[in-house]
Amino acid sequence: GSKAGAVNYAAGVVEGDYLGVFDADERVHPLFVACAVAELDVVDLVQGRTLPRPDGPLESLVYYESIVLGYLTHRLLSVLTGFRMATSNALVMRRSAFDRVGGYDPAMLTEDFNFAFRCYEEGVRVRERLEYPSEIEAAHTFADWWGQRKRWMTGYAQVFHRRLGAVHPAESPRSVVSLLVCVG
Repeated sequence: GSKAGAVNYAAGVVEGDYLGVFDADERVHPLFVACAVAELDVVDLVQGRTLPRPDGPLESLVYYESIVLGYLTHRLLSVLTGFRMATSNALVMRRSAFDRVGGYDPAMLTEDFNFAFRCYEEGVRVRERLEYPSEIEAAHTFADWWGQRKRWMTGYAQVFHRRLGAVHPAESPRSVVSLLVCVG
């Protein structure tokens, strides 16, 4: 019924110590998985980078949008707060990290955004490996681009509402930082 449900189902039937999550339209760099698994000796989760294929005028705009609003914003966020976005594409993790945060929530429109905040709040150690980017399909029409942005913004608002109910300054200072990052 959803990507979150599919990932949770797969995690429930696979017995390995590691899980990898990728988008259906993702072309994973041939060196990424081996690099990510090697990192799992010292961290819980390795987040790769995805780039839209710039194969047309709109697709090129989406590519540059991902650089400015995704890559640069995430780097700044990481430097200022230690928050590292652990989404549901180009991701390899220890099963124990997946279990610790309870997997993906199928009720969330942006399950990966919600997962990232739960990882941060639970202290999951995330390392970003950006040198082997995966390619993903870019929006090909303005309607598709706009529809995707509306869905994301609706999902972000849903995650903010969920995070607002989970703020516990005394018990978990990270929940406050998480909420502030989500507002941003």
